[in-house]
Amino acid sequence: MSGVLSWRAAAMVVAILVVSGAMRILVEWQRRQTFAALMADAPPGTVVVQSDRPGEQTMKVTLGGRPRRSRARDSG
Repeated sequence: MSGVLSWRAAAMVVAILVVSGAMRILVEWQRRQTFAALMADAPPGTVVVQSDRPGEQTMKVTLGGRPRRSRARDSG
């Protein structure tokens, strides 16, 4: 019986690792989808700041930089 119990324990550990990995992939996919949707609707000059936890690396993205002036006004 001890051989069966260790096989079940090993299968449970593998199942937990697989589910954990799948959840991480799904969460990252959702984070990227949200970021892409935010960027698609944001006006030029919008600043997006993302930090996971205090003290960790922060990501800052400026969308579109400064608004462009039209060429007609630049040449005049």
